[in-house]
Amino acid sequence: MNGPGGYYGFSLDILDDCFCGGFGATPPFVLHLCNGNFDKLMHRDKIKESEREKLRKLQKLLISNQVTLVCD
Repeated sequence: MNGPGGYYGFSLDILDDCFCGGFGATPPFVLHLCNGNFDKLMHRDKIKESEREKLRKLQKLLISNQVTLVCD
């Protein structure tokens, strides 16, 4: 991850590389999600199960790489 507006990838594999690929931010660190709430998004009635599963995978990826997600 290379600062505001930086590159974060288009898949979970690329995002994983951004988190622990040896450049940009080095775990452990805190990632602030502005104007959003991850838990509320996960439990929305209208979200497709496939999208909910992507969010679960993202959450596991963050946890396994010692990235703390803070929703502002």
